[in-house]
Amino acid sequence: MKRRWVLDQAVRRAIEETWEVFTNKSRTPNPALFLARLTDLARSNAFLWTEAGVSVQEHATRMVPVGQSLSRSLVMATVAADIFVGYTTLNEREKWLPSLVKPRDWELQHQRSANRVLETAASLGGALIKACQFASTRPDLLPAVYIRTLAPLQDRLPPRPWSEIEKAITRELGQPPTEVFAEIEREPVAAASIAQVHRAWLHDGREVAVKVQYPDIENLVTTDLAVLEQIVKAVARLAPAIQLQPIVDYLKETLPLELDFKYEAESMTKLRAALAHRSDALVPAVIPDLSTEHLIVMDYIHGIKITDREAL
Repeated sequence: MKRRWVLDQAVRRAIEETWEVFTNKSRTPNPALFLARLTDLARSNAFLWTEAGVSVQEHATRMVPVGQSLSRSLVMATVAADIFVGYTTLNEREKWLPSLVKPRDWELQHQRSANRVLETAASLGGALIKACQFASTRPDLLPAVYIRTLAPLQDRLPPRPWSEIEKAITRELGQPPTEVFAEIEREPVAAASIAQVHRAWLHDGREVAVKVQYPDIENLVTTDLAVLEQIVKAVARLAPAIQLQPIVDYLKETLPLELDFKYEAESMTKLRAALAHRSDALVPAVIPDLSTEHLIVMDYIHGIKITDREAL
């Protein structure tokens, strides 16, 4: 299903980006400029289909940790090459043929690159989602089109299937969720980059939120950070004006803490005690006996939208 999504997205992007070039033809009286844009489009589309192919391969190798690591690295490297070649081409053309590079060309390149980053993050997940979420709040690091394009990743992420979540809960608690909970909803109330939340009821009638960490997320994050570090170093050498190191530094500092649910549970418990006297502050109560390093069960708080930035 995910592989079909990757191919569908590639078709949609190819059509959209081709349409953008041809609908502006009437505003491009210079035939040489239009030909240059067609050349940029052809190169970008070639990369797009290469990226779709390696993304499909990555999904096919997800059951093999070593193969998945190599496939993820290949996907990220291909996208990085696509973006770098696009900007380098415009820079060189502007240097030698300035009449063939207009502000519109930079807009098209920004949008194509932002699209590639968005689709890659949505397909691979892991640390890439966190990187995009952070980047979409930093207009000082990236052009406005990136901020606008990546913003949906803040709280609109596809959930993992129930079969994966059920196995994760069983592994963490030593028994299937049907035995631990009187009832648990298969559809999550929220899904984010490292976990998703399901509504459930204990056998004593209490309504709870079950926050489940994705089973493969630690390995994915480790792989992603290592690859991102190398890509950022290469970009820094070849294009010093692009400042991506702050994003990697942020991820290296925050992700280990976010992956440790025991640390999060302890922090929530301390915060709940500190705000116990406040009637305007609601902090869920953690249920220690049902919480682990990769799973948190807490009181369900009604009327609060759980998003990645707030609770996931």
